[in-house]
Amino acid sequence: MTKKCIQCGKSFTISDSEIKFYESKKLSLPKRCKDCREKNKSSGNTGKPRKTNAPTEYKGYYADNASISELVIAILALIAMLVFIAMKNTPLVLGAAVFSLYSFFSFIYHKANRIYVQEFDTSPYKYTFYDTDSMVNHYVKHGRQTDCNSMEDYLLKANMVIINKGNLTKTQKKDGDTIFYNPKTREFVVIAKAGYVRTYFIASDKYYNKQ
Repeated sequence: MTKKCIQCGKSFTISDSEIKFYESKKLSLPKRCKDCREKNKSSGNTGKPRKTNAPTEYKGYYADNASISELVIAILALIAMLVFIAMKNTPLVLGAAVFSLYSFFSFIYHKANRIYVQEFDTSPYKYTFYDTDSMVNHYVKHGRQTDCNSMEDYLLKANMVIINKGNLTKTQKKDGDTIFYNPKTREFVVIAKAGYVRTYFIASDKYYNKQ
């Protein structure tokens, strides 16, 4: 397989054995040629100075996608259901029961469907998150929504929204953050005043106009 390096622009080849190795480890195929990977590794190039807890060897692991708020809502709805039973209000009992079951099974579903996270070298990208933890958290929360197959794909798409001059943009008066919005794809990116990515997700025209 031949690919184009996203760092130097040169074409490089990935052998069938390498492809099998990456697939067996459930890893994304390299997006940089071997020379650029070795260069980044030996020089310790981290791009724009920023706080980071990224390791020297990039980790791959499964991250929990379940939200504790879903479990809390399920418990609160269950308590409300018991109160409505005492009040003998059947419609409210049924409503609370359905809401409780929905929230509980939603929590179980997300708990079972964890998201695989592969850390990577962020130096080729002009914009990145404040640190690794922040990027992982936002990717786990919005990766599927933004149709991203990897965390690097998530960061790449966020950068594409930012550099697209045809997108809408404005600066928030309150904190100085800059917002980028594509009304066609509804992609929404926020860049902090300090220059790092705060978040990237799918929004709406109404949401953008409120900001």
